[in-house]
Amino acid sequence: TTSGIKGRVVDTNKHPLPGTTVIAVHEPSGTQYGTITNNDGYFQISGMRTGGPYKVDVSFVGYSTSSFKGVQLSLGDEYPLTVELSESN
Repeated sequence: TTSGIKGRVVDTNKHPLPGTTVIAVHEPSGTQYGTITNNDGYFQISGMRTGGPYKVDVSFVGYSTSSFKGVQLSLGDEYPLTVELSESN
């Protein structure tokens, strides 16, 4: 009855960014889901409401935040999301 998002966060040199914050907000209800990446930059959020749209923000100190809008989750599926963050000025 649920779905999820999983993926990896890396920098522009393809190095993993452990400890990156990943927040997904189900826009119609305002329900928020979150996690942080592991030592290899991977993350997984399970038990999410199906449908959407979701807004997903990926942020790490010293890097520009990446936002993804209009993410739709299918029943029983995990939406794949690979993110490359660039250093902020």
